[in-house]
Amino acid sequence: MTINDTTGVFEEAGGVLRSKGYSMMASFLELQVIGFKKSWISSTGLTLFAPVDQAMTINSGNFSNYASLFFRHLVPCKILWSDLIAFDDGVQLKTLLNGFKMNVTRSGEVLMLNGVEFVSLDLYYSDWLAVHGLRRVLPAPPERPKQVAAHDNGEFESVKISIDRGAC
Repeated sequence: MTINDTTGVFEEAGGVLRSKGYSMMASFLELQVIGFKKSWISSTGLTLFAPVDQAMTINSGNFSNYASLFFRHLVPCKILWSDLIAFDDGVQLKTLLNGFKMNVTRSGEVLMLNGVEFVSLDLYYSDWLAVHGLRRVLPAPPERPKQVAAHDNGEFESVKISIDRGAC
Protein backbone atom coordinates (compact mmCIF):
# COMPACT_ATOMS: atom_id res chain seq x y z
CA MET A 1 0.00 0.00 0.00
CA THR A 2 1.36 3.42 -0.90
CA ILE A 3 0.53 6.70 0.80
CA ASN A 4 -1.41 7.66 -2.34
CA ASP A 5 -3.60 4.56 -1.85
CA THR A 6 -4.21 5.66 1.73
CA THR A 7 -5.05 9.21 0.64
CA GLY A 8 -7.44 7.93 -2.03
CA VAL A 9 -9.37 5.78 0.43
CA PHE A 10 -9.68 8.67 2.91
CA GLU A 11 -10.92 10.96 0.11
CA GLU A 12 -13.35 8.34 -1.19
CA ALA A 13 -14.67 7.60 2.30
CA GLY A 14 -14.98 11.35 2.95
CA GLY A 15 -17.09 11.79 -0.19
CA VAL A 16 -19.42 8.96 0.80
CA LEU A 17 -19.77 10.31 4.35
CA ARG A 18 -20.53 13.83 3.12
CA SER A 19 -23.24 12.54 0.77
CA LYS A 20 -24.97 10.78 3.69
CA GLY A 21 -24.92 13.55 6.31
CA TYR A 22 -21.59 12.90 8.07
CA SER A 23 -19.59 15.92 6.82
CA MET A 24 -17.87 16.76 10.08
CA MET A 25 -16.50 13.26 10.63
CA ALA A 26 -15.50 13.14 6.95
CA SER A 27 -13.38 16.24 7.51
CA PHE A 28 -11.76 14.75 10.63
CA LEU A 29 -10.98 11.56 8.71
CA GLU A 30 -9.44 13.39 5.75
CA LEU A 31 -7.26 15.48 8.07
CA GLN A 32 -5.69 12.31 9.48
CA VAL A 33 -4.10 11.12 6.22
CA ILE A 34 -0.57 12.04 7.27
CA GLY A 35 -0.96 10.89 10.88
CA PHE A 36 -1.64 7.22 10.21
CA LYS A 37 1.31 4.98 9.52
CA LYS A 38 1.07 2.98 6.32
CA SER A 39 2.23 -0.25 8.00
CA TRP A 40 -0.25 0.19 10.85
CA ILE A 41 -3.20 0.70 8.51
CA SER A 42 -2.35 -2.30 6.35
CA SER A 43 -1.84 -4.64 9.32
CA THR A 44 -4.89 -3.83 11.47
CA GLY A 45 -7.20 -1.49 9.59
CA LEU A 46 -9.51 1.11 11.12
CA THR A 47 -13.17 1.42 12.01
CA LEU A 48 -14.81 4.82 12.39
CA PHE A 49 -18.10 5.11 14.24
CA ALA A 50 -19.33 8.42 12.83
CA PRO A 51 -22.03 10.49 14.54
CA VAL A 52 -24.45 12.27 12.19
CA ASP A 53 -23.78 15.96 11.54
CA GLN A 54 -26.76 17.08 13.65
CA ALA A 55 -25.18 15.41 16.70
CA MET A 56 -21.77 16.88 15.92
CA THR A 57 -22.93 20.50 15.86
CA ILE A 58 -23.22 20.46 19.64
CA ASN A 59 -19.44 19.98 19.81
CA SER A 60 -18.49 22.17 16.85
CA GLY A 61 -17.40 25.24 18.81
CA ASN A 62 -14.85 23.60 21.10
CA PHE A 63 -11.73 23.13 18.96
CA SER A 64 -9.61 21.95 21.89
CA ASN A 65 -11.71 18.78 22.16
CA TYR A 66 -11.60 17.78 18.48
CA ALA A 67 -8.76 15.25 18.82
CA SER A 68 -10.46 13.54 21.76
CA LEU A 69 -13.79 13.61 19.94
CA PHE A 70 -12.37 12.01 16.79
CA PHE A 71 -10.12 9.42 18.45
CA ARG A 72 -12.83 8.13 20.80
CA HIS A 73 -14.89 7.20 17.70
CA LEU A 74 -12.01 5.37 15.98
CA VAL A 75 -11.04 1.73 16.60
CA PRO A 76 -7.63 0.38 15.47
CA CYS A 77 -9.02 -2.56 13.51
CA LYS A 78 -11.52 -3.06 10.72
CA ILE A 79 -14.93 -4.22 11.98
CA LEU A 80 -17.76 -4.83 9.52
CA TRP A 81 -21.40 -4.84 10.60
CA SER A 82 -21.47 -8.65 10.35
CA ASP A 83 -18.62 -8.73 12.89
CA LEU A 84 -20.36 -6.30 15.24
CA ILE A 85 -23.62 -8.24 15.43
CA ALA A 86 -21.67 -11.40 16.27
CA PHE A 87 -20.12 -9.79 19.40
CA ASP A 88 -21.46 -10.86 22.77
CA ASP A 89 -23.21 -8.30 24.94
CA GLY A 90 -20.61 -6.42 26.99
CA VAL A 91 -17.64 -6.78 24.62
CA GLN A 92 -15.28 -3.82 24.94
CA LEU A 93 -13.39 -2.27 22.03
CA LYS A 94 -10.25 -0.16 22.47
CA THR A 95 -10.30 3.19 20.74
CA LEU A 96 -7.44 5.41 19.66
CA LEU A 97 -8.09 7.64 22.68
CA ASN A 98 -5.92 6.18 25.40
CA GLY A 99 -8.04 4.60 28.12
CA PHE A 100 -11.37 5.11 26.33
CA LYS A 101 -13.29 1.98 25.42
CA MET A 102 -16.52 1.28 23.61
CA ASN A 103 -18.89 -1.13 25.29
CA VAL A 104 -21.03 -3.14 22.85
CA THR A 105 -24.49 -3.78 24.31
CA ARG A 106 -27.91 -4.85 23.16
CA SER A 107 -31.34 -3.60 24.09
CA GLY A 108 -33.66 -6.15 22.54
CA GLU A 109 -32.80 -6.13 18.84
CA VAL A 110 -30.92 -2.80 19.03
CA LEU A 111 -27.11 -2.89 19.08
CA MET A 112 -25.42 0.06 20.80
CA LEU A 113 -21.98 1.45 21.63
CA ASN A 114 -21.80 3.10 25.06
CA GLY A 115 -25.58 3.46 24.94
CA VAL A 116 -25.61 5.11 21.48
CA GLU A 117 -27.69 3.50 18.70
CA PHE A 118 -26.48 2.88 15.18
CA VAL A 119 -28.33 4.64 12.34
CA SER A 120 -26.31 3.45 9.32
CA LEU A 121 -24.42 0.23 8.82
CA ASP A 122 -21.39 -0.27 6.60
CA LEU A 123 -21.59 3.34 5.34
CA TYR A 124 -18.22 2.76 3.76
CA TYR A 125 -15.68 -0.05 3.68
CA SER A 126 -12.45 -0.84 1.88
CA ASP A 127 -9.69 -3.37 2.43
CA TRP A 128 -8.68 -1.63 5.66
CA LEU A 129 -11.38 0.91 6.60
CA ALA A 130 -14.97 0.47 7.79
CA VAL A 131 -17.36 3.30 8.72
CA HIS A 132 -20.68 2.96 10.57
CA GLY A 133 -23.11 5.75 11.48
CA LEU A 134 -24.20 6.60 15.03
CA ARG A 135 -27.24 8.57 16.18
CA ARG A 136 -25.22 10.63 18.67
CA VAL A 137 -21.67 11.43 19.74
CA LEU A 138 -20.20 8.87 22.13
CA PRO A 139 -20.20 10.32 25.65
CA ALA A 140 -16.92 12.00 26.56
CA PRO A 141 -14.63 10.34 29.08
CA PRO A 142 -14.48 11.98 32.50
CA GLU A 143 -12.31 15.07 32.31
CA ARG A 144 -8.77 14.69 33.51
CA PRO A 145 -7.10 17.63 35.19
CA LYS A 146 -4.48 19.31 33.03
CA GLN A 147 -2.08 19.24 35.96
CA VAL A 148 -2.07 17.36 39.22
CA ALA A 149 -0.06 18.12 42.33
CA ALA A 150 2.89 15.74 42.45
CA HIS A 151 4.92 16.91 45.42
CA ASP A 152 4.47 18.84 48.65
CA ASN A 153 6.96 21.41 47.37
CA GLY A 154 4.36 22.92 45.02
CA GLU A 155 5.74 21.41 41.81
CA PHE A 156 3.30 19.98 39.31
CA GLU A 157 3.44 16.96 37.06
CA SER A 158 1.81 17.17 33.63
CA VAL A 159 -0.87 14.68 32.71
CA LYS A 160 -0.52 13.53 29.13
CA ILE A 161 -3.19 12.04 26.86
CA SER A 162 -1.67 9.53 24.47
CA ILE A 163 -3.08 7.51 21.62
CA ASP A 164 -3.47 3.78 22.23
CA ARG A 165 -2.66 1.94 19.01
CA GLY A 166 -3.27 -1.55 20.40
CA ALA A 167 -5.49 -4.13 18.78
CA CYS A 168 -9.26 -4.29 19.35
